[in-house]
Amino acid sequence: MVIQSRAMLSYLAAIPLSLLPERRRERWMQSSDPSLRMGAILSGLAQCLIFFILANTLRLEAVPLTIILYFSVEGLARFVAASANVELLPTLPLYLVSLMVAQKNARRERYSRPKTVPDIVARTPEELVIRSCAAKDWNQFTTVRYLDVLYEILGEETGDSSRPFCYRLRPVPEGKLIRGIRDYSPDDPPQSK
Repeated sequence: MVIQSRAMLSYLAAIPLSLLPERRRERWMQSSDPSLRMGAILSGLAQCLIFFILANTLRLEAVPLTIILYFSVEGLARFVAASANVELLPTLPLYLVSLMVAQKNARRERYSRPKTVPDIVARTPEELVIRSCAAKDWNQFTTVRYLDVLYEILGEETGDSSRPFCYRLRPVPEGKLIRGIRDYSPDDPPQSK
């Protein structure tokens, strides 16, 4: 009995979740969940029928007929896509809201980052020290090419507040296996790990 009620709740939750874009509904239910496909079929069919009935029975002055017809056709498209197991399509208004929220979050993240300053490179015959304001996507398997010399990563240390990432590199010994080479220039824009 408990298992049946959980399954029923899953199907009921899938109906409104199927209206959301994939990245928003993944918080609650995986796209591979079969109840989500059934929820998309039911919500698409209901959307199509409701707006089709509205278009044929009501003459709303405040809502243009084209909007009612659009949502009826969108419901039909969502129903067909879910039935054919092609894709779970979200409804357009919620998709647009999701895009606006994502853009707002990206803009907020971009402005919250500290200002970038150029890297400082100190070079000796035995070692190369790079002090940077941003983390590099380097690890012990990374080979870095700087001024046509190949270097391997010795380690990473903590630097000062303006350049908290300090990388120590040494020239690659002869005969060492090289997996991948990353070209480096202090003028390159900062990258994130």
